[in-house]
Amino acid sequence: DGLLDFAPPKKGDVAAGIDDFLSLLWPRLMPGALVLLHSTLTNAAVRGWLDQMGAERASRWGRPGAVLSLLEPHKKFQNSVTLLQFRP
Repeated sequence: DGLLDFAPPKKGDVAAGIDDFLSLLWPRLMPGALVLLHSTLTNAAVRGWLDQMGAERASRWGRPGAVLSLLEPHKKFQNSVTLLQFRP
């Protein structure tokens, strides 16, 4: 259906790119599905989005049922991931 698995920055606005991507993806997920976001804890732009992911931001695309962020200390760059679980 043309849906990409990549959320490019929208005119340099990483948070808007993630929100746009999740707005398209979230309604199509099956219960229990996981969405993995790359480089979320050590990338300042994405970390800001993650830190402010609350009712205001999540209402655009839904609420994650669970959020789990993991550091990858063996990597120097792009060394974290965040999983969002869809629970209707």
